[in-house]
Amino acid sequence: MRGYPWPLNILREFPACQMYVQNNLAPDTKLIGESKIDGHRLMIVKDDTGAYGYGRRISSVTETYMPVDVELSFLTRHWPKWSAADGELFVRDKSSAYVATAIAEGGRLEWQGFAMPFWAGEDLRQMSYMNNRGFGIRHGVDLVPIQASFDSPPTHAEIMEIARSRKPPLEGLVLKRPEAGYGIAWYKAKEIRTVDCVVTGFTEGRGKYFGLIGAIRCSVYRGERLVEICRAGGMDDDTRLEISDADIGRVVEIRYQQVDARGRLRHPRFSRWRDDKNARECTMEQLEKV
Repeated sequence: MRGYPWPLNILREFPACQMYVQNNLAPDTKLIGESKIDGHRLMIVKDDTGAYGYGRRISSVTETYMPVDVELSFLTRHWPKWSAADGELFVRDKSSAYVATAIAEGGRLEWQGFAMPFWAGEDLRQMSYMNNRGFGIRHGVDLVPIQASFDSPPTHAEIMEIARSRKPPLEGLVLKRPEAGYGIAWYKAKEIRTVDCVVTGFTEGRGKYFGLIGAIRCSVYRGERLVEICRAGGMDDDTRLEISDADIGRVVEIRYQQVDARGRLRHPRFSRWRDDKNARECTMEQLEKV
């Protein structure tokens, strides 16, 4: 067993959000919608030696979660020992790509919590979401704002209408069942954009995809020159098996979340082939219009 630091030796891993699919939930499911923050997941832990932040990266040497080099005493000075809060480290009004730069250069970082699994040694993981949130507010923990409540599962369009109406606009909402405990029934719904690209190559598959295509190299025209903007996976197995060098030059639609500071797509995924489109229509202007 890996020697995770407390409390991760108990949690073993960070609970993850599922992608929100309205039809997967019962019609009478009640949900609370929190702000979806574009940052880095950070579990803040205070033990008998100090305060530490742990992201989801695991050291290949020690096989333990790696601490993040960020000052946390200003957040935890009033916390009792043996407390832990799960949340998001971010740079206001910037994408998550700016977090690493802010850490390295001493830029302005902020953190907001969305769950408190432990407080003063007490295990709060079975506490309902709303009770846990109330507990955090009473103890002065800065929590992610609630943006909406729903008596039944909303459509993705309804969620994004709420997210876009906020100032500044949110990238989406995280939906949670108010009666559920820590890490249970967390769903993320966020903006999904698409862009048409030219296939300019492939990467080799690894693991279960060894010997097959790993990812599609996707490019768009900037003037007369093709510029690679992502390497996209996410194909189903049948599509992956059919891909060959004959598909170089073919137009593919890619789903993505945002464009980073280098002009590359964040979280690109294969959507579909666009044989109805000409490669010359795949221009950088598609991204600039978003």
